[in-house]
Amino acid sequence: MPRVKLKNGELRDQIKLDIFDTIEQAAATTLSGVNPFFTDVQGKPRSQTNLRLNGTFENQVSFLVLGIGFDAISYDVDDINLLGQITDLSALTLKIGEKDYWSGPTRFVSGRVLTYAVNYTQFGTHAPSHYPLRGADSIPIPSLQTFSLEWSFESATAAATSVKRYVASLKGLQRRPVQ
Repeated sequence: MPRVKLKNGELRDQIKLDIFDTIEQAAATTLSGVNPFFTDVQGKPRSQTNLRLNGTFENQVSFLVLGIGFDAISYDVDDINLLGQITDLSALTLKIGEKDYWSGPTRFVSGRVLTYAVNYTQFGTHAPSHYPLRGADSIPIPSLQTFSLEWSFESATAAATSVKRYVASLKGLQRRPVQ
């Protein structure tokens, strides 16, 4: 396991781990406005998030963001318009504490937009894209610092059927004390 030695001599494990969180949309509801990821994770199953605390990491655990991703899943052909609006009419903002560290259209970070609709097969399972941050552009999230990824959706289009799943992920390195 790669280890990092800090200036004070402390050893840390450096673990390549993507963190993710999920928002689900019920039938006949709209997600217009701001929808935060990573702020309400307690009680969710492991298939929906891999965080333990709302909007923060455990004590002495930090995270270095190397990329941002956004995926959407729909199994209903009636949601063609909704899936198109996800990439065209929404934006993401990475907030750490009170500051905005990254902001851009969801199209920049959208990867898999899974659907059975032919019009959106170009997004499908063969497009695991995300927005990469390189070198000096990487963003550190210190231990016990609050963070969120806010999804601003500008459309009032309601979902045709229940359970739409939107998954946001931060790709990067988790640093934790050596056990």
